[in-house]
Amino acid sequence: MIKKMSVLAVLMILSGCASSPPKTPDAEQQTKTPQTLVDQGYAYLKVSKIKQAIAEFDAAIKLCQDSREDEKQVYTARTLVENLSYLTAAAASGKSAEVLDTSCSDAHYLMGYALIDFGKIEEAETQLQKAVAMAPKNAMYLSELGHIYQSKRDWSRALSYFTEAESAAEIYSPEEVKVDEICRAKRGMGFNLIELGKLDDAEKKFREALALDAKDKMALSEIEYIRQLRSGNAQ
Repeated sequence: MIKKMSVLAVLMILSGCASSPPKTPDAEQQTKTPQTLVDQGYAYLKVSKIKQAIAEFDAAIKLCQDSREDEKQVYTARTLVENLSYLTAAAASGKSAEVLDTSCSDAHYLMGYALIDFGKIEEAETQLQKAVAMAPKNAMYLSELGHIYQSKRDWSRALSYFTEAESAAEIYSPEEVKVDEICRAKRGMGFNLIELGKLDDAEKKFREALALDAKDKMALSEIEYIRQLRSGNAQ
């Protein structure tokens, strides 16, 4: 089961990145766009109306699919540097691509989160993979996919995604969430390194997180857990 603390962190980060403030669940929508549907679904998530949220995200995904041009690779980006990285890579490979805002990839991402709440891990994994395919340098998506594999006890695969998230966050994350996303990735790496028996490497990652945020309670807790493991007193 994925920890609720991770879920709360995800919602807090997303709320800081939204392009427009989420509406209340009962607000009428005059024009339905992927962004308005995502905002509405997010508003439902905040009040634990998961089924309604899923319906909104599903509608957003369908709108995105209907408007997509088959011959183009569609990416989404939060920053200019991320945008340019996708266009540059596409041009280098001779492919046609366009970069949009994150409403469509957020729909997949939040659909994945909502499905987790129902215990539908495999379906959530599929949705998160789609989000990552649209934004392969989005640290928030990468970390959440890493957390899916962590919940499945696939420690090595989870570590790989958290490692990608760490690198992506350092270069491509928006400044207002950069530290949070770097720290989340480092904690994810540390947790999975513990499970792989690499305690020294794990402690290093937690201390790196603390260097960025000295009040990171989760990192402090994991360092204490490592201490207990080494002394043989872990419970």
